[in-house]
Amino acid sequence: MDHESSLHEVRLFIYISLVASIFTFLIRLGGYILFGNSVLLVESLHMLVDILISAVVIVVVYLVRSKFAKKYPYGLYKIEDLSSLLISILVIMVAVEIAGSIFSQPPVFLFYSAIVEVLSIVPLAAAGYIKLKVSSRINSPSLRSDAVHSIGDSLEGFAVAFGLYLSALFSSTLAYYATLAIALITLVVISLDILKNSIFGVLDLPKDKRLAGEMSAMIEKKAKGTKVSSLKVRWAGPVMFAEIVLRMEPELTIEESHRVADDIERELRNSVPQLEGVTIHIEPTARENFKVFIPLKLVGGSGARYIINKNISTADYFATAIIKHNVLESLEIQENEIKAKEFRGVETAERIAETGFTDILVRGIGEMTFGVLLRHRINIWRVRSDSVDKTLRAFLAHKLHKIEAPTLEASWRRKEKHE
Repeated sequence: MDHESSLHEVRLFIYISLVASIFTFLIRLGGYILFGNSVLLVESLHMLVDILISAVVIVVVYLVRSKFAKKYPYGLYKIEDLSSLLISILVIMVAVEIAGSIFSQPPVFLFYSAIVEVLSIVPLAAAGYIKLKVSSRINSPSLRSDAVHSIGDSLEGFAVAFGLYLSALFSSTLAYYATLAIALITLVVISLDILKNSIFGVLDLPKDKRLAGEMSAMIEKKAKGTKVSSLKVRWAGPVMFAEIVLRMEPELTIEESHRVADDIERELRNSVPQLEGVTIHIEPTARENFKVFIPLKLVGGSGARYIINKNISTADYFATAIIKHNVLESLEIQENEIKAKEFRGVETAERIAETGFTDILVRGIGEMTFGVLLRHRINIWRVRSDSVDKTLRAFLAHKLHKIEAPTLEASWRRKEKHE
């Protein structure tokens, strides 16, 4: 089945569900006109609210799949909030108006009214079932919410019919008025719930305060090392739009960060059916802990001291600086155990990677050594001074610049030139 015929079938089912809801309204209203039972009047009014809201939902479903949806998805869903706000206020006013008069009317035609109520449930339940199926097919949270509401109304209608039957069976006026009160209270409660949700939607207030916390926990569980800086959820109708700021590990490349963000978005959409739109901003996490490698050489006679060597391959010593929370915790100097003359810089770079160094401070670096460090994602910083203390202070103050390319020619390339 192609897209057009599938969409046509979906529209047909939506229209059928609306017609079924209208039939429920007409059955109840007709029963009230025939038998004058006030319960059927309240139930008719209840059904009228559902029809109006269903009509709004259907309009929203079409709009969010129209050519305007990409430009105004958030605003289109707000139509439902605004419409629901007006409808709920109107229904509450009418409910309060009729509440003062219907309790003074005597119970009449209880058994026939119960039959009318049962008959009205059939198209209402069918409408809920159809909307539930269609909502799954087109992935519409708005239509799904309306379907659940219709099914709930069917159960409430069955309870009212049962109350009317008990009233007729035992000729109990008390049971009748209790049933009438249940129907009226249900109408007011549903209208108040719609009013509350629509006000929350219009004012961008959270409809479910726990959801943002659950989403944050879900993100940090899905992507280890990723922290949620902020998560704002904005409701529009029955759906929501999330704006998320993530702090990711600084070692991740842009491409890797975007892959993580895509995985998070996919997880959220699968876990939170109300989620209509997700915007994720990525910011790197500022590092606070470092293990720094500094190549050294020993100069001077009796007053010998260590200075930063010009590169790694010719360094006979090196310093290990441990920095935690941007504070130098320890500085240890060791002899370079790698004595090989050929590829000494490469072997040292491999050892640097194996022993967990995160950064290297150096005056210059060759091609092959640079490649090894780059492959292991070790940050390489250019130093201007040969003083270890001065260089470490500059590093802690973020005044050093990264080396983005080799600065020294490879030894094998120099040999080729001489030959």
